Amino acid sequence: MKVKERHVVYRWTKFRIDPPKNGSNSQFEVEAVIRVLSEDKMTYRVIPDKLLKQGHKISIGPISHVVNSKGKIRQAKVSGLPQSKDIIYPIVRNPRNMRKVARYASNANPLSQRAIAKKLDTSHTTVNKIIHGDLVMQTRKKHRGHTLKDSHTQNRKTNARELYERHLAGKRSDFAVNLKEAYFYILRLQRGAKNLFHQGPKSGSGSSHEQERKVW
Repeated sequence: MKVKERHVVYRWTKFRIDPPKNGSNSQFEVEAVIRVLSEDKMTYRVIPDKLLKQGHKISIGPISHVVNSKGKIRQAKVSGLPQSKDIIYPIVRNPRNMRKVARYASNANPLSQRAIAKKLDTSHTTVNKIIHGDLVMQTRKKHRGHTLKDSHTQNRKTNARELYERHLAGKRSDFAVNLKEAYFYILRLQRGAKNLFHQGPKSGSGSSHEQERKVW
């Protein structure tokens, strides 16, 4: 790659940034400038423009390495010098969180993976890796459902009959009976009754199930 003479090119190698041939102190000066610009909250795309005005051409990759002290850590490893302390981020997939995930996932009605991730303050991907990779558990889709209360059951019985009589059956609803009435009619027939009649609804008096039914 051809570069103008007034520009200085830095090449990031495995262990160091190669300094220019015209001076060994330029590398440290540029590193100092990068750190100052980074402390001023400048982004990785703004810093190269600032350095280019000073006659130094450098890409985004080496800037990231300088800000994160990767070059110094690698040089210290090669030279055998004491290394600077790295930032150790907390490991989320630790035994404590694994036990929590196992407890949440082993319930009769387990939480979803996103709900577990929210409780552990982590991502859905991490919880998925713990379940399948660490705990070696299998997952399946949980179908939605709910249990009816007694009040719901009674309400549905009433609404279902009104829906049938008023909208579905029409005039045929006058001849509809519920299970209790049908069972009573069967018993009457078994006892020898020949004719069974019921009193139909009177005009303007509501639906047929509200009327008094009589059996002879």
